[in-house]
Amino acid sequence: MIKPGALSGVFGATGTAMGVAFATLPGSAVASVSALLVGLGTALATALGPRINRSARPVPWRMLTASTLLFLSGIVARPWAAQQSGVAALTADLFTLSAYAMMILGLVLLLRVGGGLDRNAFIDGMIVSLGMAAPAVQYLSLPAARIADRPLVISVLAGLYPVIDVLVLFIIVNLAFSTAIRLTSFRLLSISASMLFVGDLGYAVIGAQGRLVGSALMDLPFLLGFVALGMSALHPSMARFAEIVSQPVQPWSLMRLSLIGPALVAPFVVLSATRTIDRGWFTAVVLSGLLTIALVARAVSAVGRLAETQAEWLHEATHDSLTGLPNRTFLVSSVGARIAGERGHGTFWLIYLDLDDFKLVNDHWGHETGDLLLKQVADRLQGLVARDGTVARLGGDEFVVVGDGDQDRATTMAEDILQILRKPILLPDLELFTTASIGVVCCTEQAGVEAMLRDADVAMYRSKADGRNRWTLFASQMRESVSRRVQTEIDLRAALAQGQLWVAFQPLVSMANVTVVGAEALVRWDHPVRGAVPPPEFIGIAEETGLINEIGEWVLLESLRQVADWRGAGIVDEAFSISVNVSARQLVGDRLLETVESALQRLQVPPSCLTLELTESALMVDGTRALEMLEHLRGLGVRLAVDDFGTGYSSLSYLSKLPVYGVKIDRSFVKDLAHNEQDETITRAIVAMSHSLDLVITAEGIEEDEQYRILRDLGVERGQGWLWGKAVSATSFARDHFGWTPAPVVGAPRTPSTPVHPGAYS
Repeated sequence: MIKPGALSGVFGATGTAMGVAFATLPGSAVASVSALLVGLGTALATALGPRINRSARPVPWRMLTASTLLFLSGIVARPWAAQQSGVAALTADLFTLSAYAMMILGLVLLLRVGGGLDRNAFIDGMIVSLGMAAPAVQYLSLPAARIADRPLVISVLAGLYPVIDVLVLFIIVNLAFSTAIRLTSFRLLSISASMLFVGDLGYAVIGAQGRLVGSALMDLPFLLGFVALGMSALHPSMARFAEIVSQPVQPWSLMRLSLIGPALVAPFVVLSATRTIDRGWFTAVVLSGLLTIALVARAVSAVGRLAETQAEWLHEATHDSLTGLPNRTFLVSSVGARIAGERGHGTFWLIYLDLDDFKLVNDHWGHETGDLLLKQVADRLQGLVARDGTVARLGGDEFVVVGDGDQDRATTMAEDILQILRKPILLPDLELFTTASIGVVCCTEQAGVEAMLRDADVAMYRSKADGRNRWTLFASQMRESVSRRVQTEIDLRAALAQGQLWVAFQPLVSMANVTVVGAEALVRWDHPVRGAVPPPEFIGIAEETGLINEIGEWVLLESLRQVADWRGAGIVDEAFSISVNVSARQLVGDRLLETVESALQRLQVPPSCLTLELTESALMVDGTRALEMLEHLRGLGVRLAVDDFGTGYSSLSYLSKLPVYGVKIDRSFVKDLAHNEQDETITRAIVAMSHSLDLVITAEGIEEDEQYRILRDLGVERGQGWLWGKAVSATSFARDHFGWTPAPVVGAPRTPSTPVHPGAYS
């Protein structure tokens, strides 16, 4: 079976062989049959080529199929028509003219597929066509039209063919100049048009001499043109005509100059060669004038195109490609000019907003969904801001809004932004809810644009630190806290690589007999300069930066490794469990399930010995995804618990949908339990609700005997707090609660922890 890619070559070789037979055996039956087969073969090729190559635009090729059949009919009818008189003598010309019409229509449709008539390409095509028209009209069309001893219609038709060829040339040149992709199919199509032009040129020459029929060899260019057309239709590149686009800039390249140069000279050569003032001289003058006009139009077009291009480049350089909003470059320029104009003459404000948890949208639903979300946010902000305001996108999920007015107007706008962003965002097959953290700053005489952006950014980070979904007005004392936050982030990244983090263990006790039944693993940070860094100072930063994924995975693996060591030493039994916190990012990520499963298998720790604790807010980030992950984890045999229960969306219906083993009552209810009846009432309700669902209840933050007794009497099964011990190192935990100290390894250096490299465990 012949491959489609080789089919064009096979057709070309076969067609060329038939053309040779036609040329070497003129007038014979073999020549006639060869010509007929070439014509019919080309018609078949142009009909089947689009289907074989799966062209998205087959209509132009159907026009070329019809054109081929009409040309073939004209060639066959011409010898007979030459012997006729009256209308019958025009039969061959009617076929040929119809063929030209169909061919021009097909080429125009191809040009439309390729992006239409490019302005500069159109003018360049006109220059080439006008240049070729000068000699064609002077030496072919006019002499053919002046033959006196034949009917006027015949003379007009004979003079019309060169003009039609110039029109075909114009379309081919436009295709050549307009396309950025140089296709083999297009080159073959150009060869086909060139052969047609050569064939018509031969007939035009004899037509100018008064003859209508010449040697049979004069039809050879037409046959070769048919072969090239069939090859073009069968070549696989013909399907890519739909991909052709107009070039953004149309310079006079070497190829263009090689065509345009002779075309510019041709009318003047004709003019100089025409020594008498007749219609030929007049035609040359007219064409020369038209060429001059075309050149002026080309120059004007080039200047216009340059201006358009520069405007496009400027817009691209100063606007965001996704949302169409001004970007940072535009914002800095416009706000800088505004500051210079406003000083001493009024005030304006700048709002810096960052979408909360936007990274989770990209991580879970993909960047395409994230882009759709950003577009809708941009549309809402633009709809909210007055005409004299400006909305810009700095990048990622960060936007800036600038407007006129005082501080009250700025804070009102910030509140309005929060309100419009709280409304559901409807995307295809998805409904999202988003919030933003906002920083507000007002212009002062000392402020520069970069200073305003920096101050608004500082205020925005304060909003994030205070719980998100809020706005904060900038105050100068905020700079110090942000500087400290940035330094903490830098130090935290170094801590991950240098092993400054370590895992502490706090005991979990049975409330019935006050025996240690487990431990909670908690991350700690020993900074080489600052000393012990409290978790509240770096956990939030880890969440915002995504470092929590790496830290959380490492804590999980270190905790399981420690439990495996204790089990191997025989100091804990099958009932001992380790509780590890899981962040929202881990829960909707891709590594948690694989990490847990592989670690349990490798370390030979029973799944029931691991309890993963998740906050209610983490479960609400992506309820569907979270529920799927929880089901998979429970399928492994891992226990799941809701941490800080009572502080979020606590309800019986909500809790009943989760495949959890237990709940942990938040320390805020335990703190004043012995002195606050309301806290005891809430705790009692939580216990009753949890017991109705057969959940194990743990209370944290127990520091006093009275708290312990109340919780035990309420039915709480497990407790955690300073009453039984703080979070300590693994060695101290084993010594304090099990009286066990590992034998020292001679020569082994002491390090606080293993550096955070999760890949070492996987």
